Amino acid sequence: MDGDDLHPPANVEKMSKGIPLTDADRAPWLVRIRDQAHRSIERGERGAVVACSALKKSYRVVLRGDRIALEEHGGQSDKDVLETAREHAPSDHKSQPHDADVDRHARPHAGPDTAIHEHIPSHRLRTIFVHPHGSREILMSRMEHRKGHYMKASMLDSQLDTLEDPATTGEDGVIQLELEKPVDVQMQEVMEKLKQMGVVQAI
Repeated sequence: MDGDDLHPPANVEKMSKGIPLTDADRAPWLVRIRDQAHRSIERGERGAVVACSALKKSYRVVLRGDRIALEEHGGQSDKDVLETAREHAPSDHKSQPHDADVDRHARPHAGPDTAIHEHIPSHRLRTIFVHPHGSREILMSRMEHRKGHYMKASMLDSQLDTLEDPATTGEDGVIQLELEKPVDVQMQEVMEKLKQMGVVQAI
């Protein structure tokens, strides 16, 4: 699953113009990604693999299943942010019984370090993050060689400025991946670490 495919049109338009997203822009998107992963499990799949830019620790907290309030108001009132989340929720999601959770929790909070954590037991799903990291030069080269993607390579610096490296935030369930290594070596290392975590079984 590619998180870029789940962005609402307003987010895509901003990124195509080189405008960085705010926390308010990302709130409904993060919730949608988590909910799509749950639907994969509900369909009987053993797990879900998602590619997305989970730049901040607070974003990763949401993706782990804790519907927190994000830090940045983005110039909007709480009411406006809730309306934004509601309007951008996919039509199939609006009919789900936990739609209220999206409106209530996917919003910025009033100040730093006051995130509201609310666990939703029926939505628990173990989440492991694989964090590919490398030099700015390598990242820029890969972005410049992408074809047909709406996000401009010039936005890399804003992404790096926003990034809260999970290696420095004390988070559990994170696998660090060096982009300089060959892809087959990367895959081997990730699978080995997932086995050590008990996420996948050794064959």
